[in-house]
Formats: sequence, structure tokens, C-alpha cells
Amino acid sequence: MSYRGRGNQHNNNNSNYASNSNSIGHSQLNLVLVEIRNWNNAPVDNLVSFVSRKVHIYLINAEAVSNNVIHANVRSNRDAEQLMTLDGAKFAGQYLKITILNNHNNNNRINTNNIGNVINNTNAATKNTIQILRDFLKRRYNPNEKLLDLSNMSSDQILVSNDLYTTISTSSKVFPALMKICSEENFSSSPSTNLNNITNNDNNDNNKNNILSIDLSNNNLDNSLAISTLAQTFPDLKNLSLANNNLQSIKSLDSLKHKLNKLTLLVLTNNPIQQNDPNSLYQYDLLKMFPSLLVLNDQKIRDESKLSQLLTFPLLKKNFFFENPTCQSLSSNFISNFLNFWDNNRADLSMLYTSESQFSLSIISIAPHKFIQSNPTNSQSTSLKDLNNKPWGYYLPISRNLSVINSDYIKNSRLAKGNEQILKLFNNLPKSKHDLIANSQKYSIESWNCSNTSIIVVLHGEFDEIDPPIQIAKPSTNTSSHYPKGHRRNNYYNSKESAKTSLSKRSFDRTWLIVPNPQGSIIIASDLLTIRPYSGFDAFQEDHSIVNLSLNSSTNNNTFNANNSANIPQIVIPPEIESKLSPVKKELLIRIIIETKLNLEYAGMLCENCNWDYNTAIESFKSNRSNIPQNAFI
Repeated sequence: MSYRGRGNQHNNNNSNYASNSNSIGHSQLNLVLVEIRNWNNAPVDNLVSFVSRKVHIYLINAEAVSNNVIHANVRSNRDAEQLMTLDGAKFAGQYLKITILNNHNNNNRINTNNIGNVINNTNAATKNTIQILRDFLKRRYNPNEKLLDLSNMSSDQILVSNDLYTTISTSSKVFPALMKICSEENFSSSPSTNLNNITNNDNNDNNKNNILSIDLSNNNLDNSLAISTLAQTFPDLKNLSLANNNLQSIKSLDSLKHKLNKLTLLVLTNNPIQQNDPNSLYQYDLLKMFPSLLVLNDQKIRDESKLSQLLTFPLLKKNFFFENPTCQSLSSNFISNFLNFWDNNRADLSMLYTSESQFSLSIISIAPHKFIQSNPTNSQSTSLKDLNNKPWGYYLPISRNLSVINSDYIKNSRLAKGNEQILKLFNNLPKSKHDLIANSQKYSIESWNCSNTSIIVVLHGEFDEIDPPIQIAKPSTNTSSHYPKGHRRNNYYNSKESAKTSLSKRSFDRTWLIVPNPQGSIIIASDLLTIRPYSGFDAFQEDHSIVNLSLNSSTNNNTFNANNSANIPQIVIPPEIESKLSPVKKELLIRIIIETKLNLEYAGMLCENCNWDYNTAIESFKSNRSNIPQNAFI
């Protein structure tokens, strides 16, 4: 049968599949198992929809087998080959890694279809493939120069003789497999070990120093998708050669953008990019992609000393920033009281939210890249890896991360408005414990005035999950329009997976817009919570002890208002005066009373004399403070 005939038959099968679900049972014998990694910034259903939209292939029986791995079936080897075109494609902020775990063109050759899963597979053929690739790395590693020579791999006699470059599908798996082996092995920099300088070692930290240069010249690369795993394995790489390839433009390097932040030397000679941009304007884009780049094609393009100054932060880091003492007093006490209720009785916080208040949660499931790199000891590294691999089953069904959600329906449905909806979302979150009072160095607080009467308060820090949520959230159900016709939605989040989600330590950022009201209590107009994998607190560790934050730890009251936390006086404006004030003037008058502690009469006089200008009124109050009689104050 001709190739065209097989193609027609494939199309006919597709038609039968769409029209008669019973045909699936017959075609199960020919299903091809695939593995997809780096999907977990979005629900499984979003990935299935993404694949269908991009390559018109349905993922059958898609199932998350771990936090970062999905197994699914496609209907044929041809579909599997088509799916492989998405290997390295960007999805929900990550680059997909796709591996074909089996197909039906078996023969006596090495099992190259499992090459992408080389470390985890244990069958004999795959073990043989692992050894071939490990031997290749041994031959190509120069410990004296700390150089890994991966040039012209398609002409390597041993790789070719073992059929690792016979098809596009097979050859596309070679480089990721090599990187996988590199991430699991330890490269010794001792010249005496020569060809036996690669040993098994779970700790890959030494590779950062033992491999500083990689040569990828003469590999016929037309973009960097095929080598996108390079940055994950060697994030501290110093020198990289991509000479004699087929890179057409600066966009060909997009998958390495902002990922090799320590790269100082790059070689792009004999690539079409030079002919397509004779004025070398692409150099400016390269400087943005690789912020430490100093040498391009053997030419110095930036001064190292000046670059060092640019990359050195000119200001001291501080745990706390407050625009003025009023912000400090109100925000620090607000936070200590809020967290006490959040950890012990969230229902009591509902009084702080009005019918117009809003709350939303955003999950960022990837730890900051720099934090992942800085793990000094093996035990600590293992601990941090465990923390960063914790599942997000409780959170993802209610996450409103706008960078990964495209559906307007989901965006709207996951924004809680009013006390009732907000408290419902609170109950969907695991119970937590914050250690702000005892370990304030692990937290950072910022606070500043947003308008005449409102204040923005931002808290960064960490918490421990101590108990599951009161009520486990389920995903939105009215999303059928976002999935391909005839597609069976995956019930991952409705399954027992959420119930199995383990508790962990997390990092978070939380931003409140708070408004003190005339009665002295506080209203939360907006509440934005972002939760991330645990990433420590080095980012806001102070260079010097600058601020001594006073936090109120006595928060045993059963009510929460500004009187308890910030000593804000009760303010009652008589109706006859209030009727003469515009809303803006009323807000300004209340703020002046709060900040100056002047009584209503003198505060009104101050505002009138300063033409109702806040800054002028405060300056006038400060300059005349000693002349104001005592009876002018509350």
C-alpha cells in the first residue's frame, strides 16, 4: 500500500472516531503512549485543548502521573510524530518536553523511542542506549578546558551506526537525553581520569564548575528549541558556540532568552543571521537576552567593569518600607492582627470586606530560577527540591493567574466579590501558620499612601500549611466551549488527587488596599494573594539593620478594627457639617484628623486655610505645631 493510501486510511479512521465512539475500542490496539513534561502551570484540560488547537491531535486518556508528568495516548505513530513538533513549545510559561514511550514500528534496532526517558527506564535496550550516550559524553568532554564538545553530532560514527540519527523523531530526542544524563551524572575536572571522568552522582552542583563551555557548532540548528534543555542543565554556562548552523534571526534564540544569565562569550559565526542583518543590529537584542554577555564572535562588545556596575544594585536592601510613620503604625498592626485571624479564625475577617470588596488568588508553580541554583549542600538541595515538587491540587481550581488563563469565563468566575464569595474562597485554602512575630526577618512589608484616604500594604514571606481546606474546591464546569468538539474532559481535579495533596511550606506575596473609615475601623477594598513554591527570604534580607519594626503580638480580641490596631480615633462628623462637604473634602478632613489628632473644629480650620490641599495642610501643621493650643487636639 502506498504512503498516500495509508494517509487516506488514517483520515477515514479519524472520521469514524468522530462519528462512532465504539471504534475506539478497535483502535486501542494501535494507540501510542506519550509523555509530556513541564505542563503543570495550568490544568490538564488546558493542555489537551492547547494540543488540539495547535496540531489537531486529541490526547486520549490524559492522566497526570506526577506533579510534572502527564501520560496520554494518541491514535497512531503518525499522530505521535506530529505531536513531537510541539516538543519545546511554550505552554503556560514553560517549555513542553514530549517523549514517545512506545510505537508499533518495532525492529531489532536499539529502542530509540525511549531515548527521551533514558534515566527512568530500565529495559535492556534503553540501558544500552544510555551507555552509548554516556560513552559519547566521555569522548567529547575535555576536563582541562572544562569543555563539552557536542559539535557535528549527526556525523558521529557511533551515534549514526546505532540508528540515533536515522529519523527526525529519533534525532530530536538525542540532545534532551544527553542533557538528562548530564543532570544525573558528575563530571570530574581532573585530567587524570580522562575517559572515565563521568560518574553516577545525584548531586549535580559540581557540573556548574566542571563544564563552563559547550560547543554546538555544525549541528544544522535552525532555532534553539532543540537545545532548550541546555539552560536547565547548565544555567551557569560561560561560553557557548553555535557557529556553522542555520540560525536565521534573533528570534531563533528565543527559547534561551533570559535563561543563560552568566553567559559571557557567544559564537554565531557562519549563520544566516549575519547575512540577514549586515549592520549587526541583532547585537543589541543579544545583550538583552544574555545580560552578562561580553564577547560576540571573538569581538568585545561590552566593558566588563562597567557591566559589573550596572548589575550591582545601588541601594541597600531593606525588609520594611513605610512612606511615613502613620503608614508604619497602621500597616504593621493591621498585618499582625490580620495574620492572627487568618491562621486561627478566617470567618472573623469577613467583617473587613464589603459588598464591593474583591479577592483573588494566583498560583505561580515555578520557583525563581536563581533560587533553584543556590543550594549549597546536598541535603539542603534535596529538601528544597522536595518543597518545589509539592503538588498544587488544592489551589489550581481557584487560581486566577492571568498569564496562563485565556478564558474570560474562568477569569470572571475566579474573582471573588463581596463577603460571601470571599469567605468561600478562604475556606478553599489550606489552614496555615505564619511566623511573623517570632521571625520577622523572614518577611518584608511595604506600605504607602494610595490616595487621600487609602493605603496600599504589601507583605512578602512564607507560611506552613498545617491542615487541608475546610472545603476542597472543584474546577469551573461551564467551560465546554473551550474544548474540542467530542472531547471527554479530564476529571483530574475531581478525582482523589486533591485529597492526596500533601501539605508544605510555601512562599507568598499579598497586597491589600485598605481604607480607614470614619468610625475608626478598616475596610479592605482589594486583596490579592500570590502563592509560590518556597524560595527562602534572601531576596529581602537587609544589608544592615535599618528598621526596627514593632509588631503587636497581643491579638486576642474577638473583634478587628483600627482602634485595636492603630489607635485611630472615632470620628463622627455632625450631619449639618457633613451636608456642606463634598466626598473629596470629607475624606480629606477625616485623614487630617487621623494624622494630626486635631479635633473636628481645628482640622476644619486647617483645611480651609490651606484650600483643602493635603500636602499644604500637613506642612502648615508641622511648622505651627508648637503654637497650637492643647485643647485643639482630641
